[in-house]
Amino acid sequence: MTKTLLVIFAALSFSLSAHAARNFPPKVQAGELRGIQNSLAQIGDNTYRLTPATRIYDANNLIVLPVSAPQGGRVLFLLDPQGFLSKIWVLTPEEAARFK
Repeated sequence: MTKTLLVIFAALSFSLSAHAARNFPPKVQAGELRGIQNSLAQIGDNTYRLTPATRIYDANNLIVLPVSAPQGGRVLFLLDPQGFLSKIWVLTPEEAARFK
């Protein structure tokens, strides 16, 4: 019984956190994702290289692989010191309106 309650509590807390407002680092940049292919991402007029450490968060804040990432839409992104993509956040429509 205790084990079942623990599993239910964990599932509920995960679903609640997935719908919470996301906080983004202060140095993020906004752009229009135009596609990801062959470890390159086209954001606006610029092409950036993905690394094995690049994290792509979908609109539900889940980490997705580059082949599963949306091929378009408003995103926030963070570059590492070498200029490679460190993180990409695919924005919800509400977030996209906030970061126009």
